[in-house]
Amino acid sequence: MVVITHNRAIAPMANRVIDINNAKVRDVMINENPETVKNIEW
Repeated sequence: MVVITHNRAIAPMANRVIDINNAKVRDVMINENPETVKNIEW
């Protein structure tokens, strides 16, 4: 599944976070230990 959002609070539950700025990939972060949804503070 791909989720596109401006809400950085949900990033810890992703397997991979790709930062895009001005139509260019700026950073790719691999999350070895993603959080569960119930641990995310909205």
